[in-house]
Amino acid sequence: MLRWMMASVALLALSGCPGFGDKTLAELEGIGGDVTYHADIRPIIEARCFPCHTDPAKFGAPNPLANYEQAAAFANRMDIRVVQEGTMPPGGGVLDEEKALISAWVQAGAPEGTALDMGPPDLGPDMAPDPEPDMGPEVDMDPEAPDMAPPPPPTWDDDVQPVMDASCAFPGCHGGAMPQSNLDLTTYAGFLAGGFGGDLTGDGDPARSGLVDRLRARDGLPLMPQGGPPLDEPVIEMIEAWIAAGAPEN
Repeated sequence: MLRWMMASVALLALSGCPGFGDKTLAELEGIGGDVTYHADIRPIIEARCFPCHTDPAKFGAPNPLANYEQAAAFANRMDIRVVQEGTMPPGGGVLDEEKALISAWVQAGAPEGTALDMGPPDLGPDMAPDPEPDMGPEVDMDPEAPDMAPPPPPTWDDDVQPVMDASCAFPGCHGGAMPQSNLDLTTYAGFLAGGFGGDLTGDGDPARSGLVDRLRARDGLPLMPQGGPPLDEPVIEMIEAWIAAGAPEN
């Protein structure tokens, strides 16, 4: 708490300054080299990076950040995306004090510190696992049974847009005022409009879809998301099923 109060005082002292000069944000806010994962970085990750970067990662996030080993492996990338570029998390929301703590932690070599009695990550009430539902008596799952309706196809609103928001649809990529390749993936209308590469739907054929081409890096095209690992195979298969169903909005 004292460290954060000192950071706030430093921010007030800097108000009105035209720039940071040659000092880092951590230096300006008076944060030393005693920043550790358990004391300082873990609370920021839990507040700003969940639920996408849980273990396993969800909504198309490329990697989990649920423990020290996972966070330390991506420490430099966190510094670039969160502190320097400000492109993560999508929509912003990270305070300058939190950015300064991340910067100081990375500069110090991403020390772990002592876990003490902090226990497992607090996922909050919305992330608590649901109780096992009462499914009633066992049902005959014969696929030829006439009363067994197929599950509904994925939709943009419920299934695809959360993946786009987490992996593609943010400033510097396919979002913001100037989306890359003139392709705006923040809305369903933007997906349908396509970009410089043309239509993404493939007329309902995943094998011809420009979106799937890039998610699988087919035909020599660069892998998307750019600069990161590919989306998990179940996520890509869900998008292919959505394309095959006609890419419904809702």
